[in-house]
Amino acid sequence: MVSLDALGPRLRAGRHYRPRQLAAYVWDRGVRLLESASPVDPRRATRLLSPRYDPDRGVLASWGGRPGAIALAPSWRPEVHGDPRQGVYRFQEVEAVFGDRVDWEAPAQSKLWRFHLHYFDGAAALAASDPEGDWQGWLAAVLEDHWERCRPGQGYGWQAFPLACRQANLLRIWAVLESVGGIDPALLKQLARHTRVGFHYLRLRLEQHLQGNHLLKELAVLVTSAQVWAEPALRRHLTQRLRREIEVQFLAGGGHEERSLRYHLDCLRDLAEVRAALGSETPSWLDRATRRGLDFAAALEHPDGQVPLFNDAELGMAHPRASLSELVGHVAPGGEGLRRFDAEGYVVARSARSHLVVDCGPVAPDHQPAHSHCDILSFELSIDGQRIVGNRGTLAYGGGPDRALSRTTASHNTLQIGDHEQVEVWSAFRLGWRRAPEIVVAQDGPPPRIEGRFLWHPDVGAEHRRTFRLTDAAALRVDDEVRFSKGPQPVAARLHLPDAELVEASADQVLARTGGVTVRIGVEGAALEAEPCDWFPRMGVRRPGLRVVVRPPAGGAELRFTTTVEAVSA
Repeated sequence: MVSLDALGPRLRAGRHYRPRQLAAYVWDRGVRLLESASPVDPRRATRLLSPRYDPDRGVLASWGGRPGAIALAPSWRPEVHGDPRQGVYRFQEVEAVFGDRVDWEAPAQSKLWRFHLHYFDGAAALAASDPEGDWQGWLAAVLEDHWERCRPGQGYGWQAFPLACRQANLLRIWAVLESVGGIDPALLKQLARHTRVGFHYLRLRLEQHLQGNHLLKELAVLVTSAQVWAEPALRRHLTQRLRREIEVQFLAGGGHEERSLRYHLDCLRDLAEVRAALGSETPSWLDRATRRGLDFAAALEHPDGQVPLFNDAELGMAHPRASLSELVGHVAPGGEGLRRFDAEGYVVARSARSHLVVDCGPVAPDHQPAHSHCDILSFELSIDGQRIVGNRGTLAYGGGPDRALSRTTASHNTLQIGDHEQVEVWSAFRLGWRRAPEIVVAQDGPPPRIEGRFLWHPDVGAEHRRTFRLTDAAALRVDDEVRFSKGPQPVAARLHLPDAELVEASADQVLARTGGVTVRIGVEGAALEAEPCDWFPRMGVRRPGLRVVVRPPAGGAELRFTTTVEAVSA
C-alpha cells in the first residue's frame, strides 16, 4: 500500500493543515522555548502585567449554589483516581504513591498520566462530595507546593490543556466553598493566586494549532474566569470567540467534529459549565448549541446510557448525557425509527428491541485527526438493552503497540482487505492518507435500510458497499459487497461481542451469550470463526469477550456475503 516511512506520512498529513494552524504551531513552540529559557518565571510577568481586578465572590457564591457546580464536578471515585489526600494518585489503572510530597514530573509515567496529575480532578471531586470536610488545609499546602515547584516551560503543569483543566477545577472548588461559607484563608490565597495568573496566562497559550476539544475547553474556562475576575469587556470578547468556535466545531446535526461521543460529551460539559457560571446572563445561542448537542448524544448512545466506541472513546469516563440533560432541563426526542446525521456521518436505527448505530462518515476532521480510528462502515448493536456488538475500544493513548492496536481496522466491526488499513494511521495521533465513505441510502422501514460505500486506497483497488437492515425487532442483516479493480485479495469481516461467552460454533453459525441475551450469528456465502478476544471499556482495562470472523471464499472480481445477528432468547 502506501509507504509508512517517517517522511511520507508527515508530508501527506501536513497538506491538510491550514496556514493559520501552522502559524499557530510555530507560535506555540516558540513560546515554549522562551518559557524554558527565560531567567524570569513567566507567571511573575503575567501577574505584573495583568489587570488588578478583585474576584467577584458574589458571582462565585451564586455559581456554587447552582446545581451545576456540584453536578458537573468529577465523581469521587478512589478506585479511578486514588486518594490524593494520602498521596495516592491513580489514572488509567496505573497508581503512584508519593506520600507527603508529590513528584510533579513523575518521569516513570506516561504523558497523559502526568497531564492528569496536574488537573486536580481528585480535589474537585472531594470538594463536590464533601464541601464542608476537613481537607482545605491539605489542598492549600498542595497548591503552594505546585506553585513553588512547577513553572512554565518545565514539565507539563502549565501547558495549556492541563492548565485549563486545573483552572476549571479550582474555580469550581472556590465556587462551592463560597456557597457554603467558611473558606480557609490559606486556601483562599492559593485559589486566588492560581486562578488569576492562570486566567491571563492561558490567554497567551490557547492551542490554536490543535483546535478541536482542547481549544473549546480553554475558551470556555476563560469565559468563566473572566466572569469570576469581574472583567466584563474581556468576558464579552471571549464569549464571542467561544461562539465562533462552537459554530465551527459543532456540525449540522449537533455532533462535535472529532466524531467521538466521549469527546462530544466532554465539550457539552464545558458548555454546561459556562451556563452554570453565567446563570441568567447565559446567551441564547449557547443554550441552543447545548440542547442540539444533547439531542445528538441521545440519538447515538446505547440503551444502557453509555457511548458507542467509535474513534477514541471509553465507557464511564464522560459526563453522562442524562445528567447533562437534567441539568440543562432538556428532554431529548426518542422513539423508534431512523435518524440520519449527514455531516457527522452517523445513521441510527431503533426498533422496539434493537438499537443500531452505523459509522458512515469521515474518521476525523482533516485539521485534527488525533482521535481517529479505522472504523469506516463499522457498527454497534444493542438488543433488549444489552450491547451485543461493540467496537473494541481504546486501550492506550501514548505511542506503542496498545495504541496502534486500538486504531486498527481489525479492532472494529467492519471489513478488512488483506492486511491493509482503511486509512493511514501513524504515530499516536496522526493520519496520512484518508478518504471519507458516503451514505448511499438511509431510509426508514419497514425495515430500516442503511447503505454505505467506501473506496479503498488506489493501491488496494477495491470498493466496499455495506447494507444494514433491521429485519425485525431483534434481528440485523448485513450485506457486504466487494469489487476489486486490481485483482482479488483476501477479505475478513469482524464482529466483536463484549463480555460474551461462546455457546456453540460451526462453519456457518455461532451461538453466544452476553448479559442474559443469547444471539445467533449466521452467514451466507462465507464461513465463520469464533475466537476469544478482549476489549477495552476504558484505557488500561482489558475484559474478555468474543470475536467472530467472517471469511468469504477467495477469488473472483466480486464478493458478496451476508451476516445476520439475531436474539434467540432473553
